[in-house]
Amino acid sequence: MTGLDIKQRGGTFSFAENSSAARYAKVRELLPVRAAFQLPRLLEESGSPDQAVLQLETLLLQHPSEAAAAFESGAMALRACVSLFGASQWLGQTLLQNSDLLQVFSHPAGLVTTRLAENFREEFAGFRVGLNEVPLPVLLVRFKRREYVRIFTRELLGIASLPEITAEISALSDVLIEQALAHCECELRRRYQGWPKIRPVRGRVHPARFSVLSLGKLGGNELNYSSDIDLLFLCDDGEDAGAIPISTREFFTRLAQELTSCLSGLSVEGQVFRVDLRLRPQGMSGEMVAGYSQALRYYRSVAQDWELQALLKVRLSAGDRTLAREFSRKVQELIYLKQLGLSAIQTAARSLERIQRGVIRQSSRELDVKNGAGGIREIEFTVQCLQRVHGGVETWLRSGGTLFALQKLHDKEHIGDAEFRELFETYGLLRSIEHRVQCRQGVQSHRLSGTVTEQVALLRTLGMDTIRTVEDVRRAMTSASELCARVLSLAVGEGVEGVTAQSVSLGAPGAERLTRELAARSPVLATMLAADVGDPRLRNLQRFLAAASTGEGRIRTAIKNVKWIEGALPVFAQSVFATDILARHPEDIVALFRPCEREHKPSVADQLRIASRRCLLRSVGRSLLDKVPVWKILRENTNHFDALLQEALWAADPPEGFAIFVVGRFATCELDVVSDADIVFVRSSECDHDKAEQCARSLVEVLSSYTREGSVIAVDTRLRPHGCEGELVASTRQLAQYFETDAKAWETLAFGKLRFIAGAEHLAGDVSASLKRLRQRFATSSEFVCDLRTMRKRLADSGGPDSFKTGPGGLYDLDFLVGLLEARAGLPSPGKQLPERLQILAERELLSISQGDGLLQAVDLFRRVDHAIRIVEGRSRKKLPESDYPRECVGNIAGCSNLDEALGVEMRKVRAVFTSFFGD
Repeated sequence: MTGLDIKQRGGTFSFAENSSAARYAKVRELLPVRAAFQLPRLLEESGSPDQAVLQLETLLLQHPSEAAAAFESGAMALRACVSLFGASQWLGQTLLQNSDLLQVFSHPAGLVTTRLAENFREEFAGFRVGLNEVPLPVLLVRFKRREYVRIFTRELLGIASLPEITAEISALSDVLIEQALAHCECELRRRYQGWPKIRPVRGRVHPARFSVLSLGKLGGNELNYSSDIDLLFLCDDGEDAGAIPISTREFFTRLAQELTSCLSGLSVEGQVFRVDLRLRPQGMSGEMVAGYSQALRYYRSVAQDWELQALLKVRLSAGDRTLAREFSRKVQELIYLKQLGLSAIQTAARSLERIQRGVIRQSSRELDVKNGAGGIREIEFTVQCLQRVHGGVETWLRSGGTLFALQKLHDKEHIGDAEFRELFETYGLLRSIEHRVQCRQGVQSHRLSGTVTEQVALLRTLGMDTIRTVEDVRRAMTSASELCARVLSLAVGEGVEGVTAQSVSLGAPGAERLTRELAARSPVLATMLAADVGDPRLRNLQRFLAAASTGEGRIRTAIKNVKWIEGALPVFAQSVFATDILARHPEDIVALFRPCEREHKPSVADQLRIASRRCLLRSVGRSLLDKVPVWKILRENTNHFDALLQEALWAADPPEGFAIFVVGRFATCELDVVSDADIVFVRSSECDHDKAEQCARSLVEVLSSYTREGSVIAVDTRLRPHGCEGELVASTRQLAQYFETDAKAWETLAFGKLRFIAGAEHLAGDVSASLKRLRQRFATSSEFVCDLRTMRKRLADSGGPDSFKTGPGGLYDLDFLVGLLEARAGLPSPGKQLPERLQILAERELLSISQGDGLLQAVDLFRRVDHAIRIVEGRSRKKLPESDYPRECVGNIAGCSNLDEALGVEMRKVRAVFTSFFGD
């Protein structure tokens, strides 16, 4: 093959081209030492190593400081970059143009957390700040590609399952359509000075409703990276009330035209989507916007069977929810009939045959994973036919997504174990291949073509030992095609048209069995499982049950843990973070209620990772279920991670004279869910430099690298002498010299929290003495307050005035104020939480009683809100969530109904005290 030779020889690569060898050497030279050591192994797993090296070199040359910071933070960022660059030149280029995305790669939570529509709304709101002059279609394309970088990297690294990936792409697409619709609505409201109203036969005049319905893959929440989006525009039909100068019909037609133009028009960045409107009533000859009653009449009396089958996946993407719900409920009665004629299935079969004949005519050499025999479309048709056959009687089978529907058909025993496993696995394989084909260059394609080398490179990114060549894929598709014909057996019995599906006896019916068993054992769960489909508790509970039913052992464990599942409903209701963990590791639900026994894994690293995620779940349980005060939870969490770091260091066999210290929230026993560990490595002057560096890099790798068991904790080592430019492990002499000559004023506050964790304990005394001299150096300086104020202003400017962290009067004001007073008084802060530090300052009369009480009240609210956001969303943020439901959850957990007002009051009080010491 050309480019890099994947076979590593003696720790180095051999190359077929000198230019590739030179570029590889240059990249290793530019990378931090630890990252350079990891690179060969990561390239072996990459789809196209030479492409990965080329784009990695570009990244390091164009964005050296951001790349260095990301790659220093742990193995995740480099692994993510190499995987993405080696699989997608298209999205690799997007990463090069948006280097800030490296921050997402730097922290495991950035890739692990599944984003919902509300998360995308908030991300887009932040993304467009300051870009008001940029046309909306351009912004939408840019935002979509940025999110595709994160989503596709999650897929490549195996962090998220195929249903999670396609659901994320679909949720992102819904938000893009929402944004475009809101923009077009605003423009038309302004142009016509209002909104159309209708006068129904009975009732009052009311604003006319408009909905954007999605069908096809978007409707089924299984969109891929380069799908067309099938849309149906629906509006109220009734007598026009004359609220605006044009008719309701004309208004909504223009709205649909402008929305379609916004989404599908070509901008300098390309299209947002290719929009397909052909599935509307009467196809291309029908009106662009269908009236509600008109559409129902069409589907009831005129529509062909294939048109009704297309409505299996209809759902709301944007616009009025009640109109969409009413329409969906009505068409369900037409799609799913108690007696479905044989002609409906025959029509679907003939349509499929026509598609396959067309594929054969187009190319006999290329493998089409979508339209070919046994491909994506054939499996989807088979599943949809079975849904229509049985969904009239069993409403539970009515599901839009193919994999979800296949699971339900299996649970209801309409498809056998062997058939289910093969179709499920083959469909997942083909969709994964389709994603990689499309992301390679950002084009809509479903064919595996090109050279054998390119095919093998693409298939290598799947990480499957059983699929190495195109012939392996072809065999899987051939088998699936035969299976579809066998599963969907058309029959006419006793002169009555009907359809039967072959199946075999089932050993364990999966999710349906688990649901029945849990409902029978718990009236509380039975009520919850019958809740409205929009209930977030039900949605998160179903995610958990889907994971808990993937094997007989897991099913038995879940049934045994019925009381734990019942008790965890408040967690499913409020914490996306905990649900994400439990959807991957359902057996960990017990950790919400009590400490779990340590897993005896062969790898110490995996033992630590399992213990870490269970510690985090325990923190969620202590907060949501036990209602423990936040400060106690933070101290317990810190103690847990102290022990994990001590165990990690013991396993690393450190050299004599090596020690771990922490700073930041870890140092003050305020380590929260998804907090980073700010670590400083220190060695004695006698400790071997190289051994200490190797030990430190090994520890960072163990703690921050992500596997299917998760990671221990995200590590940040930038707060060390000279930052990323300095040595990873500082000697006590280097530390003392840095404190005496080079450290900045703000570092007095940061290093003032330095706390010993593990290793050579005698170094703690040396470090403490150096810190005392650092405080003395600045405490008497006339420039101390001025320098701190300058740094504080820089932080405030980065987050906006309404940030309860960086904004005026936020947490950073408190941190700077307390740090200043402690430095002047020579008071140590390690191991003491903010309330304790404030109390000591008040006792020393460095703060008045009223100041101390006011600051205590403020910091308590800030920390409760911060903790609640982390539990709900699984990430830290500087502001409150914008979406209603997560904001409501945060308020409930924090114990405050009006967060905006309460935070505003406390921030003004804090700012007043801050100003009295620092000035305006």
